[in-house]
Amino acid sequence: MANRRVAEVLELAGTTHGLVRVDALRGIGIERGSRCRLLESGVLEPVGGRGVYRVAIGEPTPHQRLLAAVWSCGPDAAASHRAAAWLWNLDPIDRLVLDVSVPPTAGRRPSGVTLHYAGDLTQRLVTVVDGIPVTEPTLTLLDLASMVDDDDLECAFDSALRQGLTSLPRAQAMLRRLGRRGRNGTGRFRPLVEDRLEVDGITDTVFEMRMVQVLRRGGLPEPVRQVELHDRWGFIGRFDLAYPEAEVLLEADSVRHHHSRERFEADRARRARAEALGWRVPTFTWRQVTRRPQWVASTVRDVLDRSGWNWRSAA
Repeated sequence: MANRRVAEVLELAGTTHGLVRVDALRGIGIERGSRCRLLESGVLEPVGGRGVYRVAIGEPTPHQRLLAAVWSCGPDAAASHRAAAWLWNLDPIDRLVLDVSVPPTAGRRPSGVTLHYAGDLTQRLVTVVDGIPVTEPTLTLLDLASMVDDDDLECAFDSALRQGLTSLPRAQAMLRRLGRRGRNGTGRFRPLVEDRLEVDGITDTVFEMRMVQVLRRGGLPEPVRQVELHDRWGFIGRFDLAYPEAEVLLEADSVRHHHSRERFEADRARRARAEALGWRVPTFTWRQVTRRPQWVASTVRDVLDRSGWNWRSAA
């Protein structure tokens, strides 16, 4: 009997990151007495509260921690803000912070959880990712705007656009629906969306986005992104950033994205073909972009000056 009960609990928890709720246990006939025996034997251990338990095998995973936090905040809770951005894999959010949104009537605040009271949290704005209730991507970005700096917010927005998780029309619609004055995040998300409407393309990596920010702070014009180039033999390739008026292409050179000899050779070949057409192709590394931003901006400024294009009138 005991082994059967344990097997039932393991099967139940297998679909929910090793977690079970007391109502689900009751649903398979495990009432208080049996539940106490499972706790005493070390099969289950309580986590978070509100009748949430984990199967006591191994260390808690990040997904398990997040789902436990959401469940502990009540039936209408959802991962949001930084936690939702992490779950949606938005650059550069790579660390889990337990942000959970709940309706204004919710009262309990579990230990270790940052609670956000959201009067506009509806089922249409909540979905499920990896079995975890989470705010949909565009709302996540609006919420995230109140939690991270401008650079990280822009990178996250670009990441969501690149992955097809949101779009400029959806971002505009979200602002019309929820972007009222005084709502946290609106004042920073709205100008980001409005600025993006005037920019060509989206960046392919967070690295390129950092480079755009360096150019912008250096007083340089906004570059065109993801530019395709052709010559008489056909398609040369797609380049990260460009100033077409000056025939200048800018490349973000990442060791991680050029780890193979074939990729290395192909990149050098396409740069050579671009240069044969008269384009300049200055290339910068991650270390240079993040640690020597003023030098990067100054170098690009010099290249544009030598091109003869009056870039100052476009800045």
